[in-house]
Amino acid sequence: MKNFDDLQSSWQEQEQPGPKKEGVKSIQDKVGNLRRSYVSTLLILTATLVGIAIFFYYFGVRLNGPIPTPVLLMTGALAIRIAAELFGKIELKKINPGQSAIAYRGRLRRFYSQRRWVHLLLTPLSLLAYCYGFILLIPFFKDEVSRGFYLYIIISGIVFLLLLSWIIIRQAREELSLLRSMEKEQQGEEHLKD
Repeated sequence: MKNFDDLQSSWQEQEQPGPKKEGVKSIQDKVGNLRRSYVSTLLILTATLVGIAIFFYYFGVRLNGPIPTPVLLMTGALAIRIAAELFGKIELKKINPGQSAIAYRGRLRRFYSQRRWVHLLLTPLSLLAYCYGFILLIPFFKDEVSRGFYLYIIISGIVFLLLLSWIIIRQAREELSLLRSMEKEQQGEEHLKD
């Protein structure tokens, strides 16, 4: 009978399947990093929007031609992306890390599943609209500004676009990587339950 009691005691002391505290802490750390990344992305996008607005307020009066469409494309694309980041930041803040680990991870998984659409649909469309607006403005710049300033606009525009794309792609990869790791963890837990 003593063997049965030992066996039962050992069985009850086994670790129960479910989220490990280290796993939840790791996810919380990654989410904290992503929150900081939202802030930096928001600052960069907002600074760009303000910079474009100031630039076209100053130079828009001097340039002849139908400027509003390209400018609206560029600023509209940035404004939509800023709105998506603000909405994401607000929604992420609503997720309470103090709730149970399973509920917390479930809410995070749903949040990042929804964010996948921002990264796979909204972001490419925004970048394309921004680039198209910039390309539409190139002939106006070539005719209306000095050659040196024209080259500066082209080079800085390309460098900025590459930098902005890199930042957004890096953030998207981090979010999608976190989502994949949470989905793998959930599949592992479901496998243990079966």
